[in-house]
Amino acid sequence: MESIVSSRNLYIDSSADVGSGDNFTLQLGPHQLHAGDGKLLRLTLMSFDMYRNFYGVNVNNSKATLSAVTSGGTSTANLVIANKNYARLGEITETFAEQVRAALLTIAQANGSSASTATVVDPLPANTEAITATG
Repeated sequence: MESIVSSRNLYIDSSADVGSGDNFTLQLGPHQLHAGDGKLLRLTLMSFDMYRNFYGVNVNNSKATLSAVTSGGTSTANLVIANKNYARLGEITETFAEQVRAALLTIAQANGSSASTATVVDPLPANTEAITATG
């Protein structure tokens, strides 16, 4: 027959700079949990709340292929956005827009264009727009 020998409640506030994204490590320091000889250690999660107020870009959603039709045929470029958690959707927009701008300029120059610059105009949503608490 099982009986509870000791019980502890832990309150963990993940906003207190103890983890990031889906990589979370909790250091208990001198307050480690131990099970004695012949005893079992049982952990139970009583409550969990998580607000997703960031946009995660990872290896599964960070790549795109740009195809541009030119006088010489079709040119392609592989676009890669940095893998990280972005605080605003507009940050992803700006990062992606810059990738497209640079790739199109390179393709244009490779096909005989004398263009030395290209400009992104009004990428939307703007980087200044806040994200709601639940993302």
